[in-house]
Amino acid sequence: SVGNEGPGLGRIQVPGSAKNTLSSGATYMTADFFDANSGYGIYGYARRYAHWASRGPTHDGRWKPEVSCMGEWITSASSASSASCGAHILQGVSMSTPLCAGAAAIVRQYFEQGWYGTGVQGSAAGINPTAALVKAMMINSATTQSLDYWYQEDPEASSQWILEEHPVPMNQHTGFGRVDLTQVLWLGALTPGFKLTFLNKERVQPGVY
Repeated sequence: SVGNEGPGLGRIQVPGSAKNTLSSGATYMTADFFDANSGYGIYGYARRYAHWASRGPTHDGRWKPEVSCMGEWITSASSASSASCGAHILQGVSMSTPLCAGAAAIVRQYFEQGWYGTGVQGSAAGINPTAALVKAMMINSATTQSLDYWYQEDPEASSQWILEEHPVPMNQHTGFGRVDLTQVLWLGALTPGFKLTFLNKERVQPGVY
């Protein structure tokens, strides 16, 4: 978790600034939003980095967060009363970070259960993936995010605010993008277009790919 200190830059919170962690930012809700009654809609909302989520870089210039998951309108268990089991709908990186952790657990399970052979469970020998491999898979799963820009055509006349969406490539402020495991977990015909190749606990020689 990088904290909820956005939208200013360089406000990554501890422990999200730690060197070897996989730190999570947050995007808005997953689905495109459309209100049929009002005709108001926001599309591509899941690609947008949440304005309240902290942005990098760290104080020593490192990229943080690396990835983001949805952190808005998350239903979470409530511990307000010991006599009942309620739920809250919350937002924040405290909501997005567990989703990213769950995605990392799926990556680990993918290797431990040997899915990487043909895209079917048990099609290859199960392996214990290193933390570095799990982190690399998460980063490589990231898809392009965007940032919102609100402006008024005529601020003096208090004109209506206009929202523009600006897609941004990977950068030191919002990281590599939003986690999408379909970009890296090869499942045969279910995920056409690529074949997974990886190294685990192997020494990579300089200049060898």
